Amino acid sequence: MRILFYTPLNTRCRDIESQAEFFANNGHTIFLLTQSKPGALHGNFSAYGYQTSADESSSRFTSVRVVRRMVKLIGFCSSNRIDLVYAHLEPCNFIAVLSQYFVRARVIICRHHVDEAKLYPFGKDLSYKLTYRLAKEIIVVSSHAKRYMVREENVPESRITHINLAYNFDLYELPSSEKVKRLRDDLEADLVLLSVCRLTRYKRPELSVEVLKNLLAKGLSVKLIILGRGELQQELEEKIEKLNLRQHCLLPVYVNNVLEYMAAADVLIHPSLLESSCITVKEAGLVNLPVIVCRNIGDFNEVIEHGVNGFIVDADNFVEETSALLLKYCGDRSKLLATAYQLRQTVYKLFDIAKVGPAYEELFHKQSS
Repeated sequence: MRILFYTPLNTRCRDIESQAEFFANNGHTIFLLTQSKPGALHGNFSAYGYQTSADESSSRFTSVRVVRRMVKLIGFCSSNRIDLVYAHLEPCNFIAVLSQYFVRARVIICRHHVDEAKLYPFGKDLSYKLTYRLAKEIIVVSSHAKRYMVREENVPESRITHINLAYNFDLYELPSSEKVKRLRDDLEADLVLLSVCRLTRYKRPELSVEVLKNLLAKGLSVKLIILGRGELQQELEEKIEKLNLRQHCLLPVYVNNVLEYMAAADVLIHPSLLESSCITVKEAGLVNLPVIVCRNIGDFNEVIEHGVNGFIVDADNFVEETSALLLKYCGDRSKLLATAYQLRQTVYKLFDIAKVGPAYEELFHKQSS
């Protein structure tokens, strides 16, 4: 089968890379087409010997550009005899479902969010409504997303298949103990909290700062590192200054060694309301970092068992419950470390490409055979 990965992104995507490698190892021919100029993703695909291409037309949404993107996709499918278009994220999903009537290839779209369209709300856009009215086959990465689509968006359940994100975890370069120790020593705190997220409204990074404030008020030696960028960065920095927390809270402008920070931290606190299948929590599991996440968000209810492989708190009471948990366990880290060990086992059990990949293969062959 000749499979085209169609995505807006050109940055590294380990889930897409893992799936492409798995499919290639199962005898399929892999192609990549992006709605952005060539980048790291193209380089990694090319290194495997896969053919790559890019649609570099403007990302501004106009009817003319929609047609141009359709022409690009249709032409690519025709010239490369594509059997399956596997589209990711809303910009590509929209173009893919419009183009499905003009290609012989089967089109499957992958939805990577639950209710983001309602929260922002691009769910009112015609493009979004058409995508899920016209899509014949949809993969979602959490059962929560499937339930939401059926209940709130009236998408027929028969069109939706839940398959977990899948990774070849060997694609992650684990941090060296020397670098981790050096980073930890520089932090000079008994308890190091980490928050990794886009600095946006529904990721709620300001709540991590509130947790920090509570713990300092109890006399703990604690520091918070917030990794991420976004429109709330200035507002967040002003909040930190106003609370006189600058010496306790670090906001690195940019890092390319997130796993080192994770390995140097004691707990990942994740107040986000906007998830489907959170990559950050999976990465925390890889380096045995305990996590605190919100109940009923994304796939956390499916992945995290409270007190066993992490901690799950009420989203509306995140600051108070998270502060209480950290105060309870900061003196005895054995419970935290035990949950981190179990999280690692869970991540490999649920998201390893060797275990999840066959579900994709089964779907791809089910209706195309």
